Formats: sequence, C-alpha cells, structure tokens
Amino acid sequence: SGTVGDNTARASGVIASAAVSTQSTHLKTITASDVASVEFVDGASGVVFDDTYHEYLLKVSNYWSNGTAGALEIRITNDSGVSFESSGYNTVQERAFYSGPTGGSASALTDCIWANDFSPGTSATGALSSTEITFNKPTLTAYADARGFFWGAESGQALLGMCHGRYQTSAAYDGFEIYQASGGNFSARLDFYGIKEN
Repeated sequence: SGTVGDNTARASGVIASAAVSTQSTHLKTITASDVASVEFVDGASGVVFDDTYHEYLLKVSNYWSNGTAGALEIRITNDSGVSFESSGYNTVQERAFYSGPTGGSASALTDCIWANDFSPGTSATGALSSTEITFNKPTLTAYADARGFFWGAESGQALLGMCHGRYQTSAAYDGFEIYQASGGNFSARLDFYGIKEN
C-alpha cells in the first residue's frame, strides 16, 4: 500500500502544479447587419490583438445569411488589414451528419484558417447557430493557429462540428476577417475576448 500511496501522492503533486487558471476579458462586441465581412485588426476601432493576452476567443451567435447562404470562413492579415491571405492554409473541418444518428464528413481547405461547414437560415428566425473560435497569441513568430466548434441548425435539423486550421508560413499576424464562403452578406453578433493565464 505504501507504493501505491507514494505514486498517488506524486501524481497528485504533478496535477496540482500543472493546473493553470485563466481569466477572460471582454474586448469588443460587433453586431453585424447585412455585411460582406467583419474585420478584427489590432489598433483599429479599439481592437486589441497583440501580446497583451495569451490567446483570443471569438464567439459568433445569431448568424444568418442575407442572401446566398454559405459557411463562415476566416482569413488572417499581417499588414494591419491592408490585405488578407487567401491561400497557404492547412485547415480541416468535420461535421456530424444531420440526417442520421451516426456518421459525419470531413473536408480540407487551403484558402482560410477556419470555417464552419454548414449553411444557416436566410432570416433572423432561422439564426440558431453558435460558434467559438480560439486564436493563438498573434505576435508569436510561429504558425498562426485557429480552432473551435460550431453548432446550429441547417434545413431545420441540428448539427455539430469542429475545425482546426493553421497558416503554413511561420510569422506573426495582427488581425483577421470573417466572411461567407458564398460571397453573400450575413448578419451576426460577434463577441471578442482576450484570455490570460493566471
């Protein structure tokens, strides 16, 4: 029993010392109405997207299309929003089929760092979607990284999915834009947070 106790104590010690608590700070809310895209660029319109926080979190809710429905996608910028990178990504998304209790589909993308693989309703009454995306610290000279979940309704049925993407060139970045893959306008509420480790 002594050996088990010693091992348990050591394991508990490792867990306790490795535990990290986080604190989120609300940075900005944008209520988009019938827009082609929304930009979050460091220093523009009060946006903070630098080394102030360890990570950043974007929550998208009440999302619906104002025209041709399509998935939301995200591209990054490293020149303060002058241009957004349209290639060079390695992004994989997966979603559950809404037509049955099991199964799913996966797809790879190279034109965006993140995407939610479903088409929402085309009216506010069909805005039953929600998305959470986490970005790594943008000032790191590393591969820009975004990952998260999405869930909502498509054709009146619920679905759940996840996505992880990376920009394949190691460099700092200072912003991103979110838009519809279809090119159509959309409406949504976007809440942006900074996350610090305590």
